[in-house]
Amino acid sequence: PFNPPHVMPLVEIVPGERTAPESVERALAIYRRCGKEPVVLRAEAAGFVGNRLQNAVLREAAGLVQRGVVSPADVDAVVRNSLGLRWAAVGPFEGMHMGGGGQGFRGFMEHIGPSFAAIDIHEPDMSPDGMAPVVEQVEEAYGPYASAEAIRRRDAIQAGVLRVREELDAGPPRRSGPGAQTAARKK
Repeated sequence: PFNPPHVMPLVEIVPGERTAPESVERALAIYRRCGKEPVVLRAEAAGFVGNRLQNAVLREAAGLVQRGVVSPADVDAVVRNSLGLRWAAVGPFEGMHMGGGGQGFRGFMEHIGPSFAAIDIHEPDMSPDGMAPVVEQVEEAYGPYASAEAIRRRDAIQAGVLRVREELDAGPPRRSGPGAQTAARKK
């Protein structure tokens, strides 16, 4: 499960070489009955997929803070108000596929891919000494630890996003009450 597991629907299932296909199907069915969205990995990957993606974003964020480009709070504001909103609706590939117009992902990569490839990659210093200034800035922005209220707020926002996604996936709301029959007759 992805943390916090009481909110996040993702569960990564990683079958081994000797895992029976029936066991994978059973695990999928169990997790789906629990309201989770399981994904079956095609191969083992240290840290699983979600944590590896999170690690890549964290490393770049830490590098930007270490180089003095931006503060931790501003990195969070950038993600909350751009990528976080986009990725709550669609993943990175689907979002770029939509951004490619009539050419889809192929068009996106032909148009934007070269500028993405030209972005300089800096390996951040993830050692305790290298991360010390980043840790200090995070604690300055948010306190020495996450408060219970901050965690409740995060969970409520994430639950709200999931509710909206469920509503949209279910289709238009069905009307009931006095005006419902009139609305149905107009169709």
